[in-house]
Amino acid sequence: MIINIKDTINYVFSKTEAEYNAVSKLRKYYKSSKQVAYIILSEKDMKNIGIDYNTAKNNVDILANIRGINIWAIFAYNKKTKLYDGSIRSMNGYVINAIARRYDGGGHKCAVGVKNLKNSDIKRLLGELNSVKKALK
Repeated sequence: MIINIKDTINYVFSKTEAEYNAVSKLRKYYKSSKQVAYIILSEKDMKNIGIDYNTAKNNVDILANIRGINIWAIFAYNKKTKLYDGSIRSMNGYVINAIARRYDGGGHKCAVGVKNLKNSDIKRLLGELNSVKKALK
């Protein structure tokens, strides 16, 4: 069997029209503070957009590649815990995993998850993320 790499890449990175429309709606919730871009989604927000909890968190990279933004995150309300969970990413050199561990999370240097957050936790976390400095090589 021969695999067509171009077709495979197009399939993996393309979206259905419904997915494209949902991402367009999701971007309307975007906010930024200094070096951090973020989206906070309530249960009602996700319903209005037409996405579920997992889809919300998996779309964190729609906030990537914004000039001046080094860290980006999506926080989605978890109906089971009645708290927010988040996916956070950063540009190379902005290490965020130590911060994530303080918020019931963890992961790689530049890709982490956090969970069980109240609104006040998210506000505090965003403040900490805004204080992250690029690590020296």
